[in-house]
Amino acid sequence: MSALELYRRRNEATVAHLNTDPSTISRDAVRERLIELEAADLEQTKLISELSRQIEALARSAAAAQRERQRMQRLLWIVGAVAVASVALSIWTLAA
Repeated sequence: MSALELYRRRNEATVAHLNTDPSTISRDAVRERLIELEAADLEQTKLISELSRQIEALARSAAAAQRERQRMQRLLWIVGAVAVASVALSIWTLAA
């Protein structure tokens, strides 16, 4: 279904509801609808802005968690290397 067909159906529904010719719809009704649409647009813009801030905060926290995991992984490798070196030194000392 094309956008033009959707518009045509919406227009027909409006005409049927008002039982008038589309060209006779008052300017006041058009102005009122425009004000409603502008208010809805403003509300949607605020919601999108808030969602954007929340997504940015989520991205920052995910990046911080990733850095913490990498730091812990490096620390684990260092501790493992020290443990292996300690065991190797102990075996070498006992063998000598």
